[in-house]
Parts: sequence; C-alpha cells; structure tokens
Amino acid sequence: MREVKQRVTVPDNGEIVVTLPPDLPRGEVEVTVVAAEEAGARAVVDLNRRLDELIASLPPAPSVPLSALDRGEIYR
Repeated sequence: MREVKQRVTVPDNGEIVVTLPPDLPRGEVEVTVVAAEEAGARAVVDLNRRLDELIASLPPAPSVPLSALDRGEIYR
C-alpha cells in the first residue's frame, strides 16, 4: 500500500481537488480526510461563546443569607 499526503485548504463550498502523482497505481483507492486541529479549536471557541450567551441570559441565582437558615433542619 502506498500513501500520498497533500495539504489542502477547504473553501466555503466544501469542494477540494486532489491531483495524484503520475506514478500512483491506477484503480480503486481509499480517501481519508483529516481536519486540522484548528477546526476543532474553532468549534470549542464557538461552543464556549454560545454557552456564555446562554449563561448571560439566565436570571441571577437566588441568594439566601446564612442567618435566614434554620440550622436545626440540617441535623434532624
């Protein structure tokens, strides 16, 4: 089995063109596409941004002072 690696940039339309070397045997081949780590990092940044927006849209958490709690309830 022979492996050929090429770096390409995937445009917005998602289409890529790969020209194989002339000495590569003709016939059926298996093509594997491995996205660069940048794509994963961008997805994490986007997810974090959306989570921050969600958190900002939530009402504030209620606050109860300790003096308002009946501590006897804890030990019953």
